[in-house]
Amino acid sequence: MLITAQAQQGRDRERARELMAMTYQGAVMVLNKVGETDLAWIAADRGLSAAQQSDNMAVTGSLFRSVAHCLLSNGRFEAAVQLVGDAADYLRPALRNADAEFLSIYGTLPRRLAAMGSLRTNLPVAVQTVSMAKSEHRATFKEITDSLDPGSTHEVWLSAVNTGVIDGWAGGTWHLTGKKLDVRVARRLAISADLMVLGRGGSTQLEDVPAEQRAAVWEKASRRYEGPGGKVEGPEWPEEPLYCAFKFVSEDGRNLLLLDESC
Repeated sequence: MLITAQAQQGRDRERARELMAMTYQGAVMVLNKVGETDLAWIAADRGLSAAQQSDNMAVTGSLFRSVAHCLLSNGRFEAAVQLVGDAADYLRPALRNADAEFLSIYGTLPRRLAAMGSLRTNLPVAVQTVSMAKSEHRATFKEITDSLDPGSTHEVWLSAVNTGVIDGWAGGTWHLTGKKLDVRVARRLAISADLMVLGRGGSTQLEDVPAEQRAAVWEKASRRYEGPGGKVEGPEWPEEPLYCAFKFVSEDGRNLLLLDESC
């Protein structure tokens, strides 16, 4: 593949580099799924190198995300945070002539960092990078970190619903698709979704729901469903928790049903 790319000229060479980068990204997804995180990191690093040589900033941004995910999967949180910040700075000049595809990729970088902050109980990083994502991405990563009070870190978790991202779950990154689900939609997804996750404490702590327990978990949640079309039976909150559901989709097209439990 590398020899073929090098043999091309002009735009054909750039296109070959793009395809090579995306091929490596596909390998990253598969390797992460089977638990080969070290090999996934190698593939992501090579994919990023190919992407940068292609001069396609959308592809490069996508590979930056893959490398950050691999760093996080290997327990290298600080390196992942630094990479996301550097990636945002590297990609920012392309915003001047950005299309929808690039804006979508660039816009997920602050959210990725926010998810990392929430996973490591760093509320200031999480909250301020969500704000960065909503403010046309003008702040640099250094400006964000420099603005933090050194004594302001709290031992708290940030809700996956608030960040809109579940990172590093089942070998992928999952993005929130919308608001609370209608109870009928949630009922269908309880059967058909690739994964069901119970979000305890307002989705600050996530638990996978095994296939054999899905029916029982949904039955309990459906009796106290406060989302559209639902009803609440039994004791008043907070004696018993309330539930609502959200749909997340992974970068490789899988569906995840999150049952948010408020108690």
